[in-house]
Amino acid sequence: MKNILKSLLPWVALFVALTFAFNHFSGRPQVNPSISYSNFIAALNQGNVKQVSIDGNTITGLFGDGDRFTTYDPGDSHLIDDLLKNHVDIKVLPPERPSFLMQILISWFPMLLLIGVWIFFARRMQGGGMGGGAMSFGKSKARLIEEDQVKVCFADVAGAEEAKEDVQEMVEGST
Repeated sequence: MKNILKSLLPWVALFVALTFAFNHFSGRPQVNPSISYSNFIAALNQGNVKQVSIDGNTITGLFGDGDRFTTYDPGDSHLIDDLLKNHVDIKVLPPERPSFLMQILISWFPMLLLIGVWIFFARRMQGGGMGGGAMSFGKSKARLIEEDQVKVCFADVAGAEEAKEDVQEMVEGST
């Protein structure tokens, strides 16, 4: 159980760290009440729109009474002209670019993952992991013991009844 926990703990820590990094670097958009584009144009023509911020196709803004709104620009080519005609303060945001760290993480993470898996399987095949490995056949751990290295004698096993019976069977079987 401890071995499973030790091998699982780094993966859990990596997952938590990556989740934190992803949540930290991805911006959280503000939630404003969404209105239809036709309601936005009607409010614009009535002079009720004070300020807009255009981020791609998303338009967020402020009505004259202070209420915020969000709508989607369907690609109206006359929108800027209408906004200028009604004296609306326009703020256009540049497209969001991911940070340098996020670009490196996204581009290098798959390669590092493949290298890590390759190293894991290479170590398993060489017998570095649990259970020997696929390439460990023929690598016997048996050692040849010389006669002078034997430290067990008959007196050590003289009290063991099974050993006596085995020796007797061998003696009787050889005659």
